[in-house]
Amino acid sequence: MIPLITRRSSTRSLPRVSVGRCGAIFANCSSVNQNSPIGSSLTRKKSQAHPPSQTYGSGAYDDSWGSAHLSSAVANINVGGFIATPALGPAGTTIANDTAAALLAARGVTSGAQTDYGWAVQAGVKLNLPMIASGDGIYLQAAYAEGAMNYTGFTFFTGSYASNLTPIQGASVQQFVSDAVVNPITGKLELSTSFTVVSSFLHYWTPEWRSAFYGSYGALNYKRGTRETFSMLNGLVGNSAPPNAFANPVAFGLSPVLRDTDQVIAGVSLIWSPVRDLDIGIEGTYIGTSVQSGRVPDATYPILVNGLPFVTANRHDAGQIRMRIQCDF
Repeated sequence: MIPLITRRSSTRSLPRVSVGRCGAIFANCSSVNQNSPIGSSLTRKKSQAHPPSQTYGSGAYDDSWGSAHLSSAVANINVGGFIATPALGPAGTTIANDTAAALLAARGVTSGAQTDYGWAVQAGVKLNLPMIASGDGIYLQAAYAEGAMNYTGFTFFTGSYASNLTPIQGASVQQFVSDAVVNPITGKLELSTSFTVVSSFLHYWTPEWRSAFYGSYGALNYKRGTRETFSMLNGLVGNSAPPNAFANPVAFGLSPVLRDTDQVIAGVSLIWSPVRDLDIGIEGTYIGTSVQSGRVPDATYPILVNGLPFVTANRHDAGQIRMRIQCDF
């Protein structure tokens, strides 16, 4: 999702533009190192104990005008087995796995019901612009996924090592980034959807000086009704689920759990390459993260009044500037 100018083979050749977790804009998505399974349930952090099986495909076309690329991926999603952790019964008591399995089986929920397949597709095009300056080009890319948001790059800043976190430390808005949620009524997985679009322009001021200008938009959405259904578990798992949507609709409406979110990112860089394989530069980036509707508790002011947040927020804006010195040997 975030294009950053990376290494060049010389001061005149086009650099690669990386977008999110999928590396180079025209790289095969199989180069992505997804070291955490994308099938963790909402109440569990993603772990490396059960790596997902994945299938990739890609195709590319190069011509004098530029390049085009299309890639796709399919990944298995599961919760680490039929029941990954002991099930919870009334008043927080624990139900044995075999007992819980029997209860689910009575409703027609079998082991395979907690396994699903996520997929993603990504398309990109690079247009050479030699009429502006030698080496100039514009890059356009879009990605869409169901149950596989790592491939869209939506969690590039937020991260994907946990089910809920903030885009930066100290942010006021939390993001819940689960690829799948277990429906407590059916016992089946419900997949989230995500997409990103990005555009970037690379310009050479001189053979040694270049800049990149980029912007992107991404969104994450959960299946309609997922929050309401999952909220019925609040009495068993606490704040890992939203407050009950039917018993406490006001608190449910303010809960950050499983909220649809979007993110806008824009930036610019200035890089100097005095010699081959040496880059010295500065990069500035803006990150705007928001819930798509309503408000959520401000994570920086965790104050409650009558059980409701005293301070709320609907977006968080941040910026970063970094210096970079990079040399390849």
